[in-house]
Amino acid sequence: MKNIKVVIIGSTVLTCFGLFSFIAVPNNFIEIYKSSDYTISSRRESSNSAWIKWIYLTKKVKDKKGKFIIVGGKQNLQLWDCDCSSKNYDIKNWIEYGRNGKVISSSQIPIYNQPVIPESVGELIFEHICANNDEYYYDNIFRHDSLDSSIDSTMMY
Repeated sequence: MKNIKVVIIGSTVLTCFGLFSFIAVPNNFIEIYKSSDYTISSRRESSNSAWIKWIYLTKKVKDKKGKFIIVGGKQNLQLWDCDCSSKNYDIKNWIEYGRNGKVISSSQIPIYNQPVIPESVGELIFEHICANNDEYYYDNIFRHDSLDSSIDSTMMY
């Protein structure tokens, strides 16, 4: 009788574990930009700040010797705080993760008073954060492949 109780309890626990392991946990980030190299997502913290997530897509490429290698797969998470009236932003915190999810580097030393570079990915992020109403913020997904060639100080590798 004792063995039957153990089996029933064990199978109940395994069943519950199996059911809950497939439940998706919302990450509250929305995609605001996508290119062939990376995706940028955002999660609002306040009316003028948001966490920005850069996900560098994994690719299989040939190295100099002709051998296939995997590149990319890193992620950066940055806390942006925008002064929407002066078109400047601060990056208050950032952390970089490797392809395996381990922390590569991080900093809590803020980068202050950066001007927004016109027609850059940074401008797209800035405008997204400074949108005046939350419906605009949450309902619009930006896709500007023409911005892919723009380089600005927000890109950390």
